[in-house]
Amino acid sequence: MSGGRFDFEDGGTYCGEWRNGKAHGYGICTGPKGQARYEGSWHNGFELSGVYVWPNGHRYEGEWYCGKRHGLGVEYRGKWIYQGEWEDGFKARYGVQRSQSGARYEGSWTSGLQEGYGIEVYANGGYYYGQWKTGMRSGYGIRSAKRDPKVTITNYARSISRQSNAESNGVIPTKQKRQGGELPPAEPHSPKSGSESDNASNTGSVNSTVGSGSTQLADGSLDSTVAVTQTEPEAEPVKPVRELYKGDWKNDKRHGYGILEASDGYKYIGQWHENMRHGLGVACYPDSSKYEGEFENDNLVVDIKKKGPIKTLVTRFRQRLQVACEAAQQASDLAVQKSHMALSRATAARDRALEAAAAAENARQSTVIAKRRARELMQAVHISGMEFVKT
Repeated sequence: MSGGRFDFEDGGTYCGEWRNGKAHGYGICTGPKGQARYEGSWHNGFELSGVYVWPNGHRYEGEWYCGKRHGLGVEYRGKWIYQGEWEDGFKARYGVQRSQSGARYEGSWTSGLQEGYGIEVYANGGYYYGQWKTGMRSGYGIRSAKRDPKVTITNYARSISRQSNAESNGVIPTKQKRQGGELPPAEPHSPKSGSESDNASNTGSVNSTVGSGSTQLADGSLDSTVAVTQTEPEAEPVKPVRELYKGDWKNDKRHGYGILEASDGYKYIGQWHENMRHGLGVACYPDSSKYEGEFENDNLVVDIKKKGPIKTLVTRFRQRLQVACEAAQQASDLAVQKSHMALSRATAARDRALEAAAAAENARQSTVIAKRRARELMQAVHISGMEFVKT
């Protein structure tokens, strides 16, 4: 086995063992001007098991194949840590991603994005259990969140980042999207349903900066730049209201059919469109008032209780409303089923995370050997005055 130091034309270096002109055994490779560094084992010119550090300080510890992260490993990226499986340089199959705040995702991955089934737990105690597609909640799922009972409209954001494939051989989070607008006229006596904004930013709302017009909600996440109406503050602290939604999701928003229930007695069953009540539905309020009819952009536009000129039209409308409510109940039941599958995938992800931690420990051990071997080879080169040595 031969070895020594080799300087590349771009300014990078390799110091370690090689065979047939390729890195093989243990060694250390640095990029141009030492901006990136890999330490560990090699096989026929490719990384095998070791630690790679990017110029910005991000780090990967684990297994490699053909020059890409592949197998099991742990990635440290800012305030986020991912433990799990990798494929062709991206998060894949099962893994766990968590932040320093306590927010985490456990479940399945494809090409660096949440895909399939998984659970997302927020630092404030909220959660989502259900289906995912390309990093967003899509399909059927259950979402639990808190809101301040004094706020007439809630708008809670996700507490974990959506990933993109913008970086070669890895992923970086995307920027947050925000929505805003004027408040629609509210129905009397009670709060409306909550509407969620798009995904959190690359910080996943654990690193988010509160901008102008933003407020912090009771569930710990940021609302969009929508104005809110609040009642007079009470002398005694009031417990936050817990909202539970079960039903359809699309592109990270409640969309389709579903049921929203709140701990203060509010309930809505019916159709949704991009986080707003839209279509046929029934809204029940804590003061026992009830609104049945058609909603548009979170507003009641047709009240079925009001008598119309033609009785047959009202009857048909009630039939359509009943169909919508039954579809919402079915979507709610499916969401519960999918949440159970998500919990199962989360268990598998936690198992892979433990295996990834063991793979990361092996990678760190490989770096120890690589450093020792590189030091021995360089000492031998210095003594012999040759560019490389054979051992």
